[in-house]
Amino acid sequence: MIEVLLRIHPPQFLTSPKSFVGHSFARKNDIESFDLEKIKWITIGDSIIDWGIDHKAIYESSLAHNQPHLRMSFGSSYLSAYQGIFNWSEQHMPNLNGVVFGLSLNRISSFGDPFREAKLLLPFNQLTESQAHYPDPRHHILDRLYIRFKNSYLWIYRDYVKNYLYNPQIIHSEQNRPRENTRENLFYKRNAARNICQYNINSFRQCHSKAIELKSNGKPLHLVEKFIVDKCGNANANHNAKKKDYHWQLEALEFEALKTYWKSFFTSVLAKDKQLTIVILPESKLTLDYFMPSNAHQLMADILKDIDQKSNLQIIDLSDLFNNNTEQECSYYVDFLHYSNAGIDAITEELLNRITHLKTTQTE
Repeated sequence: MIEVLLRIHPPQFLTSPKSFVGHSFARKNDIESFDLEKIKWITIGDSIIDWGIDHKAIYESSLAHNQPHLRMSFGSSYLSAYQGIFNWSEQHMPNLNGVVFGLSLNRISSFGDPFREAKLLLPFNQLTESQAHYPDPRHHILDRLYIRFKNSYLWIYRDYVKNYLYNPQIIHSEQNRPRENTRENLFYKRNAARNICQYNINSFRQCHSKAIELKSNGKPLHLVEKFIVDKCGNANANHNAKKKDYHWQLEALEFEALKTYWKSFFTSVLAKDKQLTIVILPESKLTLDYFMPSNAHQLMADILKDIDQKSNLQIIDLSDLFNNNTEQECSYYVDFLHYSNAGIDAITEELLNRITHLKTTQTE
């Protein structure tokens, strides 16, 4: 009974705005401050595109062309979240025409974190419906039951209730603190002035050597250096560094499941008579060398092969965008997954020039 009540009306007052669920509630509140009947396009994706484009520039251009476009991308999101956010948007935006979806090879070839997605989806009341679509095939029945239990609203709210009972004044003060420029929170452009050129890392072996160096010097680490140590200096990385060939690939079971899941998601959007613009995003040399499987390109090709004839589909391939410019590739990244200001500006400019629903209106 308590689980049902929590699902009908998830209580926001128990969550701190600084928590993952609290941040998701705040984003939903910002979204609902709009006249959602006017929204015609949304952006969906994870932090690669959420932090990787100038959402205000996209929004202002969309307004000029009578195609209001809203940021619905979330960090740490994956297939269940994409499906849940699309379902919610379709229900609450009656004039929604389409979706711009940011896609990376690194993301398309992994299964995401079901626990983080559960917290992200909770305010949107899409948790059970969406997560049932995309189970990890490597999980046995007991694993899936455990995930379902840990993703119950009762379990998620367990820590929030405990924190609220111990610190109600702190939670209330955080919730009552004014949030300036509520709408501006959706017109996000990350300020990423740094880049990764100083580290001169283009491969896993270079990254592993740098991680060893950083760990041994005992100095405080910057964010990028923490990333290097975390990703290239862990036990698995140390094991892979001893191999002659450290590359890896998806097993057949994983490959087929991911192909089926992604096709299912894209088809679900197209089947609703929505336009779908898939943006294939650039990725760093280190990501291509180590963080993604060697058969990721084949997975991408197989996923898109059966849907690329749809009239309501546009594919914008930006994977070589940074290779075609005169600047060093490293200048476009603030870490090895996310873009610097130069990268954000370059991608945004391409989208403004190539997204069909803006271009068509612009040339009429």
